[in-house]
Amino acid sequence: MPSIDLGCLAFWRQNNQYRTLSTLRGHRDAILSLSFSLDSNFLAVVGLHGVSVYNLSSVPAGARVTTSHIPANPLDPKNLFTTSTWFFCENGNCHILITGTMSGDIHLWEWRSDNEAFETFAKVTATLNGAEDEVPDGQATALDVYESQIAEGRHGRIAASFDSRVVTVWSISIASKELTKIFRVVMEESFLPASVKFLGNLDLLVFKANGGIIRQLDQRTGATKRNDPVEGNFLAHVCVDEPQDAFVVWTGKSFDMYRLMDQQHLRAFRAGDRPSHVPKQVRFIEEGKLVLAGSESGSAVVYEVESGTQLQTLAYKSKHPVQIVAGTSTDEHHIVAIASGALAELNDVEVYYKQRPVLKAKNVIFCLDKDWTLSVKLSSLLYAIGLWMVVFLVITGLYTTLAVLIVNINTSAAGAWYHYDPPFSIGSLLQQLHVAAQDSGIADVDSVSTDGAARDELTLDSSAQVMAMDSSGYGGVAWDGITWDGITVDEIVRGVVVYYWPAVACRPPDCIALPAGETA
Repeated sequence: MPSIDLGCLAFWRQNNQYRTLSTLRGHRDAILSLSFSLDSNFLAVVGLHGVSVYNLSSVPAGARVTTSHIPANPLDPKNLFTTSTWFFCENGNCHILITGTMSGDIHLWEWRSDNEAFETFAKVTATLNGAEDEVPDGQATALDVYESQIAEGRHGRIAASFDSRVVTVWSISIASKELTKIFRVVMEESFLPASVKFLGNLDLLVFKANGGIIRQLDQRTGATKRNDPVEGNFLAHVCVDEPQDAFVVWTGKSFDMYRLMDQQHLRAFRAGDRPSHVPKQVRFIEEGKLVLAGSESGSAVVYEVESGTQLQTLAYKSKHPVQIVAGTSTDEHHIVAIASGALAELNDVEVYYKQRPVLKAKNVIFCLDKDWTLSVKLSSLLYAIGLWMVVFLVITGLYTTLAVLIVNINTSAAGAWYHYDPPFSIGSLLQQLHVAAQDSGIADVDSVSTDGAARDELTLDSSAQVMAMDSSGYGGVAWDGITWDGITVDEIVRGVVVYYWPAVACRPPDCIALPAGETA
């Protein structure tokens, strides 16, 4: 037997899927990183073309904003950017973009709302060949921040990995705009870092590329605290969702999700791509409910985490393989961006969005979401119907009881005949006769029994002209030789209701009670 979900049932829905927000054009080489600011207003596009930052809150969305000047020299590794991330500092209310270059330099730019531009905040120059035991930094491969929002008076932390097997962690002072090195460690020859991720206790996880190892480094010294093997190769950036204790990464055949605590394989997201060592990024989006993954088929794919079901395909109009993805959420929207890392190609960035579902009030019956989803909450509807039925029955019962009480009171208190005005001329004559009888003081009412039926007789005068009817209020009127205003009535009129004694409620609207103490 099918069950009915008593939640909010949508009976008219516009598909709540991602829709195009903007296409960002003009990147003349491989894009290597996409990242959103904390408030989702800015999108940084980082690659071999340099750095471009777009304002997604502009109208239309995607206006390019000014950044610090970068010489246009694609042959200089200092001008080739490979990775990016953001943090927000409450002191000064400013966004700071962090980028890493192919030469190993780390740039920090802050948003200046007064100038509406990004300006240099700080810079960490790459470590070059120095002492015999010191390894140069090389190309920056990954960045992470401990807190994406730094409270006033606190220091932030930045971690970076390099293709020279170096991992470095800095402390950043917002007030002085200075970075202080906490530790710098060099991994063994076989350990090439693919990604770095801060844990909640400030320890740092380092994921080994081309091999399934997760190394945990001590927050103060960088000493290895544990090595956890994982079945699978990490061929691209590893995306970690610490709240749900999971991470996901491209392993060559599929995007595989593992439990972070014990490295157990949880699920594989397959896009139909052939096995490939081409790196493709994947991100958790929508608070970890979905994942967004690149593919070689000229699109990105959205999967549901819980079931692994493919929900939507996001087209990439340039038709190049989608290797770079990013996602963010605001109070009202979910936003994603996809791009290609194709070398020496004109690569656009496609930005998609969808409305965030509106939280429905507990007792709401009908609800219209911001994505124009009209739905009805069955439990509230059934409750409301039942409640109104009870109210209706109670009101009906009270009305009936009150009517009966009024009838009983009127019957016992009035103790009189009721007069009904028929809607034709004879009624007027009979009413005049009745008034005349009252005025003459000769009217009398007697109750007699004829054939067992109660009858009431109204004696009009001594000539014994009689008007008789039964208790139902229906009967006949008979009189003879009566003259009123020159009109002589000497016939019998039947079927006219003139007077009745109310056994039930008075018949509206023409019931007229005789004055108390008087009889007809």
